[in-house]
Amino acid sequence: MAPSGNHRSFLGELKDINDLVVDRGGKWTAYIKAGNIYKRPIDKFGSASPLLVGRQQDAWILTVDPSGELLASGNPSGEIPDLADRESGGQAP
Repeated sequence: MAPSGNHRSFLGELKDINDLVVDRGGKWTAYIKAGNIYKRPIDKFGSASPLLVGRQQDAWILTVDPSGELLASGNPSGEIPDLADRESGGQAP
């Protein structure tokens, strides 16, 4: 059981990922796999296809701003592209 007493649920399984983040509101998750950055809604994690929102060679870390609107990735060379949310009309680089 979770510390709150609620039962934990199993969303699915991801293999060979570099990083995973969940937005502050708990609506979506993003992860890096082979330099591709994907998003999925948490409430449909097992059934929704991942949405490719960007690519970055050697990407290994993700972060989400507190509003949940911006997603950024980073790599060992220090490159940090801004990954716009396509669902709200933004464009990925």
